[in-house]
Amino acid sequence: MGAKKNLVLGLIKNYSWYICEPFVRSFAKNISNADMVLFVDELSPFTLKKLEEAGKEFNGGEMKILPFRSDLYVGHPANTRWLAFRDFLNEHAEEYSQVLCADTRDAVFQSDIFKIFADEKDYFAVSNYVENFWIGKSFLNLGMPMIEVANDLFGEETVKFLKDKPALCPSVFSGSAEEMKNFMATLCKYVKNWDLFTADEAAFDYLIYSDIPKIKNKIMIDSQNGSIMHLNILNNICSLQTKDEFILNPDGGVPAVVHCYDRNVFLMNFVDKLYRSTEFNFDENFVDNKSVMEQLPHLVFAEKFDDALKIFVNNLFGKANFSGMFNARDKSKLENINLNELTEEDKKALKKIEIKGDGDTFIRMWEIILEKNPPVTNALELLETAIQRALIDAFDKILPLFKAEKICGCIKVAEKKGHPVSLSFKKHILEKLLERTKFFVENVEPPRFFLVMFSVMDLISGLNLPLGEDWRLVKNKALSRCNFTLPLTEKQKTFYCPHRLDADFENGGLK
Repeated sequence: MGAKKNLVLGLIKNYSWYICEPFVRSFAKNISNADMVLFVDELSPFTLKKLEEAGKEFNGGEMKILPFRSDLYVGHPANTRWLAFRDFLNEHAEEYSQVLCADTRDAVFQSDIFKIFADEKDYFAVSNYVENFWIGKSFLNLGMPMIEVANDLFGEETVKFLKDKPALCPSVFSGSAEEMKNFMATLCKYVKNWDLFTADEAAFDYLIYSDIPKIKNKIMIDSQNGSIMHLNILNNICSLQTKDEFILNPDGGVPAVVHCYDRNVFLMNFVDKLYRSTEFNFDENFVDNKSVMEQLPHLVFAEKFDDALKIFVNNLFGKANFSGMFNARDKSKLENINLNELTEEDKKALKKIEIKGDGDTFIRMWEIILEKNPPVTNALELLETAIQRALIDAFDKILPLFKAEKICGCIKVAEKKGHPVSLSFKKHILEKLLERTKFFVENVEPPRFFLVMFSVMDLISGLNLPLGEDWRLVKNKALSRCNFTLPLTEKQKTFYCPHRLDADFENGGLK
């Protein structure tokens, strides 16, 4: 029997091909003699087809696409994916030499990580987060949800034991197949609250630092200079650079795997240029709404803005809805409508149409448009307006802070470059930011509270909208906790928030 292959395990649940393409294509480019096993759920026919096609590009390995079993839906997918990985390794671990588990949404391979550990026996390799200006990289400073779940699971003394240790990231880690099999079985026993996001992370750190299970050859990797680099939400991204076709770590080296590259517009554009083609045509074999939605960012990346708008209108609005905008027109002529000749009345009607869709997809479409900075034609104006309408629906219930940073960065750049920004859209984002502010004031503790509050206040000020009594009350409560005064100086802004999306656009990259 020949040498055993290596294995990458991942979960793709409700992701588009645009989101997971860099993960798969970077694997195909940089790793050989390894299989990729993907547990999938809620994928469009278009994305499934693209995954299967990409698997044919693998060098010496194969793509295995398996359904994420319904009986594993016992909580948040970030936690329950370990159950699928555990069951697979219980049956197949002896077929492989090394195993790597990775997030599929925001990780890319830059070299063959398995070659780095080829001579290691019975090893388990895990890395910490990159150090931040304020919150550092300790377990305690990752925030209250992590601390609370660790306290509930393991008790106050364990939290004290972990608090000063570097926070470890379960998003990318690797090990010898047998060690990974044993660790996965143990991890699944210790994730008690399957519903709570970060429950797996608390259990992950506890098990490793408490030596449960006994790992024969534990390798601790520092993201500052190691083979795996994690870029968490608030990290000091200013210290990063790119060279040739590589993202460098803070010490100037080339990590084999980069995680969380999608927190930064410049890095996303950098990855796009490496792993996407500017040649893309709409595949009419896939006209279900989900497949159509997931082809739009590829069309935008190929600068086929008119095609993107037409497909948006014909497939996602529904012709009945769209034709209802044209009271004075002969609806039989709908097929021949020239979208570049819509009247102002038509545009106003279009702005009122609700569009349901995936928020990440629409944010990325807008980022691509602003980065390419094409002339603002009528078709492009309508497309950007439709994107903003879709984002209102996508984030009607909750707007995560890092997505708010991306949206507010797009708003600022769009206004600066003369692209359309709907006032109702800006007001919606302001309302969502006020909701987040109230939550942070009531639930988040220092030191994370200070950093988050600085960020939210800066985003709100950047919208340039009048603030009402609700905001004044929340701001005063926040100020009383923080004991600082506004406005912040530019030095403070740079200090607390080195990752400024608008600066990515304006400066042409990382400085």
